[in-house]
Amino acid sequence: MSKVSCLPQLSTAVEKVIHRPPTQKDPTRKMPPTPNPSSPWFTPQPFPYQTQGALAALTGHPIIADEPGLGKTIQALLAIAIKQPTRTLITCPPALTTNWTYETNRSGILTHALPHDSTLTTITPQTRNPTLPNTGIIITSDTLLTARPTLAQKIHAWNPQMLIADEAHRYKNPTTKRTRTLLNLAKNTPTVIALTGTPITSSPLDILPILRLTKTTHHFPHNFTHTYCEQNYFGDYIPNPKTLPDLYMRLTDHAWIRRTKADVLTQLPAKARHTHHITLQPKELATAYEEVRPQLLTTQEDDPRGLISALRRLTGLAKIPEATRWILEHQEGTRRPLIAWAIHTSVLNGLQQALHQAGPNLRTAIYNGQTTAEERDKITRDFQNGHIDILIAQITAAGVGLTLTRASEALFVETEWTPAAVVQAEDRIHRISQTHPVTITTLLAENTLDEPIHRVLQEKIKVLDQLTPGSDHHVTDQHANRRVTDLLEVIAESFHTQLKKGLDK
Repeated sequence: MSKVSCLPQLSTAVEKVIHRPPTQKDPTRKMPPTPNPSSPWFTPQPFPYQTQGALAALTGHPIIADEPGLGKTIQALLAIAIKQPTRTLITCPPALTTNWTYETNRSGILTHALPHDSTLTTITPQTRNPTLPNTGIIITSDTLLTARPTLAQKIHAWNPQMLIADEAHRYKNPTTKRTRTLLNLAKNTPTVIALTGTPITSSPLDILPILRLTKTTHHFPHNFTHTYCEQNYFGDYIPNPKTLPDLYMRLTDHAWIRRTKADVLTQLPAKARHTHHITLQPKELATAYEEVRPQLLTTQEDDPRGLISALRRLTGLAKIPEATRWILEHQEGTRRPLIAWAIHTSVLNGLQQALHQAGPNLRTAIYNGQTTAEERDKITRDFQNGHIDILIAQITAAGVGLTLTRASEALFVETEWTPAAVVQAEDRIHRISQTHPVTITTLLAENTLDEPIHRVLQEKIKVLDQLTPGSDHHVTDQHANRRVTDLLEVIAESFHTQLKKGLDK
């Protein structure tokens, strides 16, 4: 029996582990309340294909190459829970360190799977002289490791037992310093798992550094380049159609596990909601602040609503670079249409401009309050007929009365704080004519108004769920504004003060 063929049986064993309450490893350690044995501790509960992906990564298929949206992060964390290494290094692009920190804490692996003294350490550019834990998980960006050789050397000496390399397609160029840094870290690490939704974008050579990273090159011909590529008139290496079937077979048998949404359709829920946590960079905040500055400076101190409105717009503008990166990755990995939801006109326009600069071939359209009736009909028609890749839509304008079921995925760059408005927007794609599971992703910027807004939204959903279970909360919350204003007034005033100090400097 092959390693892959026995995954279903292994999956059953893993399910028993993640449903098991934690054991008292150290009687002196204060443990959290023991959960109900019938309730699994791993959060969120993995789908069967995610469990199989984690097992595959540990049994000869260390490249998790599922298309974007299928939960590669969850699979990697589950692999850590199964393997239980003493020291784990997670590398990712700078914008993803916050989300990895959030997902790692949420998963429960530090409490339930790893040694009792395991801790989580996130190293950012602001961390000057990090103290590495004796046991546990370190999360940092590949950019920082490249920029700080002493940090890379320190972590190398830390001797990690497992390396999770997220967005591994960033290492497709073997000559870059970033690739060499990661290869050096992986060299003495027993278990290396690479995550990428786009393992090969243009040439078979894209995958070769990832194979070296995961130590799977021995499954492929020694002369990899000339076996799977041929040179064109200009001397560029392009795919050799005759040998591509062999490459695919070897990758499938010995290197990666790759599923599409269509492959696991039956396991996916009708609608799944995800949050993607990000940390806004100072440059992004500064650029956004310059646009919002006049509104902030003219807002009266006794006008918390006006202040909150300005701060929400600032947050939305500052998220445009990360939203752009997320959308481009989604497009590159899936080629599927997407709805990008926002509130402010300046955010809608800024996002479209950023997408055109980064991906000039992307076909985009904006649907907002200024869109005429004729334009709305045309945009809707063009989107449904496949002439628009990304529809950038305003929640208040496009959140009702439209059918956009060509898309099954949506990104909330900004969000409202009433469940009705959010669900109405979601229902543009989650409708009767939809034939695919729907995935909703919300960008949440750390230490901004995003967090309390999301918290308020979740609280309201819980309350409404008790009143109208199964209704998906198509109700109006007439008292929301006052309650939210009271809740955010102090936060907004504090944020305003910080911005003014920054301006004075």
